[in-house]
Amino acid sequence: MKNRHVLLNTLYILSYLNISLAVPVIDNRPIVFNLFEGTVKKTELGCITCTPTTPGQPYDIKIQDVSPAIPCGPRCFGLWNKNPAPTLDFCMYFIPRQGAPLSYQTTQKYTITIVCGDDTADKATTIVDIHLIPNQPPRFPSSFDRGDISNTKSLTAGTTILLANAQDADVTTNDDVLSYFMTATPDQGLFEIGQSDGQIRLKQDTRQVCSITSPTILDITVRDNANVVDTKKTELHFADVPEPPSITNINKVIFVSESTPILTAIQTLTPSTTVSYNYEAAPSRYNSYFTINANVLELSKQLNYEEETFINLTIYTQDGFCVGSNWLGISVDNVNDPPTLTTATTIFVENEGMVNFDPGFVAIDEDRGDRLVYSFLSASSVFAINPNTGRIRSLGNLDLDILNVQSQDYILDVQVSDGVASAVSQIRVTIKDINDNRPVIVGASGYSYLRMDCNDTELLGTMVAFDNDRGINGMFGFTGGNSGPLTVTKDGRTFMVGNPPTGGYFVQVSAVDHGTDPGPLTSTTQATVSLVVLPCPVPTTEFTTEVTTPLFTGETSPILPIPDGQMSFFSRPENIPWLIAAGILGLLLLLLVFYVIYRLCCARELPAFPKKPVTTPPPGRNQSKAKGKNGQKRTSSTQRNGELKEKQQNKGNNEKLNSDRPRPPNQQDHPSRGRVINHFPDAPPHAPPANPPPRPPDDTRTMTPYKLDNEPILNDLYKPRTDNNNPYEFWRGSTDDNIVSSRQIKVSPKY
Repeated sequence: MKNRHVLLNTLYILSYLNISLAVPVIDNRPIVFNLFEGTVKKTELGCITCTPTTPGQPYDIKIQDVSPAIPCGPRCFGLWNKNPAPTLDFCMYFIPRQGAPLSYQTTQKYTITIVCGDDTADKATTIVDIHLIPNQPPRFPSSFDRGDISNTKSLTAGTTILLANAQDADVTTNDDVLSYFMTATPDQGLFEIGQSDGQIRLKQDTRQVCSITSPTILDITVRDNANVVDTKKTELHFADVPEPPSITNINKVIFVSESTPILTAIQTLTPSTTVSYNYEAAPSRYNSYFTINANVLELSKQLNYEEETFINLTIYTQDGFCVGSNWLGISVDNVNDPPTLTTATTIFVENEGMVNFDPGFVAIDEDRGDRLVYSFLSASSVFAINPNTGRIRSLGNLDLDILNVQSQDYILDVQVSDGVASAVSQIRVTIKDINDNRPVIVGASGYSYLRMDCNDTELLGTMVAFDNDRGINGMFGFTGGNSGPLTVTKDGRTFMVGNPPTGGYFVQVSAVDHGTDPGPLTSTTQATVSLVVLPCPVPTTEFTTEVTTPLFTGETSPILPIPDGQMSFFSRPENIPWLIAAGILGLLLLLLVFYVIYRLCCARELPAFPKKPVTTPPPGRNQSKAKGKNGQKRTSSTQRNGELKEKQQNKGNNEKLNSDRPRPPNQQDHPSRGRVINHFPDAPPHAPPANPPPRPPDDTRTMTPYKLDNEPILNDLYKPRTDNNNPYEFWRGSTDDNIVSSRQIKVSPKY
């Protein structure tokens, strides 16, 4: 370093003696600048002049090295031309915040090597010394002050109540800048200090605060540019402090029932002076539940114990300067809340029969723990309701066919109660008629017939059935078929084809109604229609050559004897009585089997029905007894014609006898209750009854189940009839499809 200074001085002397070495020359050496330790802004330290080898030739000066490099170093100093070209004026600058702050204790001097060069090969080099001037710390005159503030009520925002007067010599000599900071205990947000002037001022009017704590401790700090710090404490004592207005009769808990109506006064307020009010509620959702009018706290919305049991109100009072606060606790008293009862629909349509449905009631009771019970507002003799679920069921089978109506409406007032209060909802239940009764074949075991193979085509009989449904649901037909000469039509007529082959024929017949809702129903029990055909007896003991007229033709043909060797078992006259006896015995056994089945399976479901007399086969005939009135022998044709005439004569006598028979005085003029009247166009003609029984009128009584008189009575409201009237009537008519049936049943109430 010393040799470098010698070299530089030598160059300076040579340049002074005008000894030109063709090297630029840096003027005004040695170059020394002073820098204040507390400098915190960009500062120009001084300018450096360089003389080039040729006057007027451009040159450039640069910093080659800065020592020491820390804590500030090359980043804190700069050298550049401060004038626009071509004017050259290179100056040294201090650049703050590019490195660590200047510290006199760390570094007292910075040495900067600069180089000046032009277009020549050689350059001039010199040293710039920068000496730091130490910073003087700021000082308060004392470490503690006391401030007394009088007439506090009249102080306004911005009023200066105290001055923090720190002293610092560097402020005037080195442009040092002082900064003030302050904290207050307790911190009421009332005071502030000017950072540059140290004045302590009010942030707001004291008469609006009314809560100044006296004394208030202020901790004040002053700093200069070098962050040298001094502190002191100041006590502020306030006199004539304004007091906030208050409410003298609250800061307590009151009890308000949840049933209290709105606009009810729940508390009268007594303020210390004339004030205006405001309040806050906790929970905050109750901010709109209260109003204060003329010192009276009123309820503006209905309270609910189930939502909130306690509400706290903070009531603020303001007299124009100060704001005070008081609290009021509101305890909500619980009362019984009536339940509510709703349902998605009030109209229900159910099928007849045993009704059981859920109306979907929604019962709500805000009271916790209340048990809700369903019931009818008025007792019902038709329906019952589940007290826990509200499900409704019928007390018995609702049969619209007995009432002879298509539908029946019931109005039910359903209430739900919590034991104290109740709610009512009215619903309408419509019971509609459906196909709920299967057809029943009457006397299912009694359709058996015995005929000879010589009989003509004949209507053997008509099957009888009934269906307790009404309308189309009560219409039915028979399904079966045919077996050989035996045929059963859909209207129940049973035919035999003429001259049937001998043997036994059976047809299983069911009754199927025409119901549409839910659909056709078939009788549970089938009826067996049987036909036993026996051979007609043939005369074998006599031979006649008498010419007779055959039946239906008018021609005569002789009956020739059959040789014994050519006669079969059935052709022998002596076997005919045995065949007849065997046929009768088999028929009786068959009827006995049907009767046992009927008694076991159907006796409790079907009413008694008069049996049709069984046609007894004609007694065996022989040739020795076949004579006319004049003692002449009769042929088979003659004998058959005589028997037919005898049957017609007996039928006329029986009808006359029945017409002359006296009737009981109370018996109405109608056909026998077991009699069937046919009105079918293809049926054999029968005379219709003179006075058909009328259909029963609508029953206006409640739809308590009815039972047939000959069945077990399970309902104690009814008993069997005690008069002589038969409780059963079968009614048969005709429609376009030739099938219709309904039934009239008489019942009597039990008193």
